[in-house]
Amino acid sequence: MSKITGEYENHMLETSEVVNLLIEASLQKKPLSLARFGHSEISLAWTTYPDWVKGWKYREYNGATDNPQKMQEAIRESIKLTDIVGFHRSTSKSEEDRRFAQITKEMLEALQIVPKYVCSAWITHQLIKNQQFWDWLCQQKVVLVGRRSKDALPLFQKKGITVTNIINLEGVADIERVYKLLCRNPNWDVALISAGLPASILVPRVARDSGKIAIDFGHAIDKIIEGNNFRFGKTADEFNKINAKNTPKKRKD
Repeated sequence: MSKITGEYENHMLETSEVVNLLIEASLQKKPLSLARFGHSEISLAWTTYPDWVKGWKYREYNGATDNPQKMQEAIRESIKLTDIVGFHRSTSKSEEDRRFAQITKEMLEALQIVPKYVCSAWITHQLIKNQQFWDWLCQQKVVLVGRRSKDALPLFQKKGITVTNIINLEGVADIERVYKLLCRNPNWDVALISAGLPASILVPRVARDSGKIAIDFGHAIDKIIEGNNFRFGKTADEFNKINAKNTPKKRKD
């Protein structure tokens, strides 16, 4: 990739190229991490906004439950460690995506971060439409990580995927527990981690220390479960309603 980090869009991999890197890593038994850094991750990585984080409607849904400064440090380190990073494009139809592409370029230049490979932040949405990806995944032992892993299990099995384990992950506080479970268990080849912000932090560490392949799978798992009916706002709002019911009310002493 170019040493001029602001030009990352000129070097973004196509979906087929990402699949080829996954295949190559598995054949060579080498670690590989793919993590995506979208709106919330870049906001926290570039400038920490404590008030913004506290007022963030989907903070708990996205697992961003730690101190903002700690999360900032963790995300910055993750961007540096990740083999294939997913960023937004300035040519996107979404105004918000275009704006965050510019913020991403500013951040990379200022922090002098030069990713090894770059792809679209929406790469996993593209991967699940790619037959070569599924053909490759059918040859691997897969572990599903995230709060919807149990729901997704029968759908992966129906596709012929060997799922050796499912692990829940709710927030940043769960990262170390899941990290230890994955690194101590040799019975998997690919970890698909769908857990919001914690996934982007966990993925490169797991790949590096397990010597395997870890993918920040994101809402691709929601699309597998719900198909074209998936709407982020609807799913997140339902989570917030359930979370609010299960959260004990504070006493007014």
